[in-house]
Amino acid sequence: MKKITIVIVLAFLGVMVSSYALAASFEFSPANGMVTAGESVTLNVSLNPEGVKNYTTKMEVTFPADILQVNSFVFAGNWVPLTASGYDLINHTGGVLIKTGGYFGGAQNPVPFGIISFTARKGGSATITLAKESFSLGADGQNLLTTNPLQASLSVKPALPTVTQTTPSAVSLQSNPTSKQNEIMAAEQALANPITNVPATNTSTANQSNPATAFGPASLLGAAKNILSLGSGNSFLAFLLLLIILAGVWYAINYLMKKKSKPDNTSH
Repeated sequence: MKKITIVIVLAFLGVMVSSYALAASFEFSPANGMVTAGESVTLNVSLNPEGVKNYTTKMEVTFPADILQVNSFVFAGNWVPLTASGYDLINHTGGVLIKTGGYFGGAQNPVPFGIISFTARKGGSATITLAKESFSLGADGQNLLTTNPLQASLSVKPALPTVTQTTPSAVSLQSNPTSKQNEIMAAEQALANPITNVPATNTSTANQSNPATAFGPASLLGAAKNILSLGSGNSFLAFLLLLIILAGVWYAINYLMKKKSKPDNTSH
């Protein structure tokens, strides 16, 4: 009976020691966030040893490589980076970040582990997860890290479209100065001399509507020319007929004057 009791007590103590030893944990801050595509965001990582000294700690996180890109990781405080193969890695294609460091004298109280800097590539939901390959070793090399899942969620908004505003150049504002000046001068002349903008009217129509113009000297000469040329409009013919008429008139006048100057013989 005593042996059974001793076995039970030892088993209980073993469970208590194991649960006490596996007490260290990572923490992400902030656990949630929102960012716009193209912007950068930082994630603070800390280690809580829960009173048990942790000497060597490995952090391995995964992230969606199509949405996030790791810019850098900076260790905090007294941590000494371990850069051996398999303990230090940034994989942008697979979306994996591994960082390992040693702590002088062992970390027994909560301490910052480092800062991860991300850049959001595009819109979407990104989850940063602590991988099960992470560990934190105690004095005897035992892994003290709990297996509890740890995640940080990031909501990425799509980038707003860029609106490009172009300022017209001096050339485009005055592409043809000479043409613009000509247009301005023409407008000024039109305002100064509005009568010049009146369409020309048909001469015959104007003459018909204006008696003074229709019966002016030019019109009378044109009518006489038309009569003298017998309607042909021939200037030479009109001139010839005019000479004949004038000669006839002169002859008639001369005849009458001679006849009047002769004595009247019938009276004797």
